[in-house]
Amino acid sequence: MAAPAALRTLFCATLILLLAKGSVQCTLDDIDISQDETGKQVEGKPEYKVTVNNECECTHWNLTLSCPGFNTVEKVDPLILRPNGSGSCLLKNGTAFYGFASLSFTYAWETPTSFTPESSNNTCPGTNRFGFRDGHY
Repeated sequence: MAAPAALRTLFCATLILLLAKGSVQCTLDDIDISQDETGKQVEGKPEYKVTVNNECECTHWNLTLSCPGFNTVEKVDPLILRPNGSGSCLLKNGTAFYGFASLSFTYAWETPTSFTPESSNNTCPGTNRFGFRDGHY
């Protein structure tokens, strides 16, 4: 009797592993942001280069960064980074930030701004942009 129970347990464990194998989960922890001073001055203020990397295969949409007090004397393309006035900035105008993608921008201000991932929607391979498995709504 112990053998059928062991087989049943093994079968269930294998089934769970097979179902989980194809599901990739990405979080805001997979968004890596680095920032370095470039050594240039713009209107007497130091310039900073910010690089945002998506370290996961999932695509992020509506990726918002916390950017408290963000200000710059150097124009930043609003299609790359758009402050919303409440301490948050929208990356790429909310469009797709694909898996393993990277983007950079520069800005110049007296002190660097702390950029951290705040929120996003993401889709992983096999799901649509609403998080449903392809073909299922």
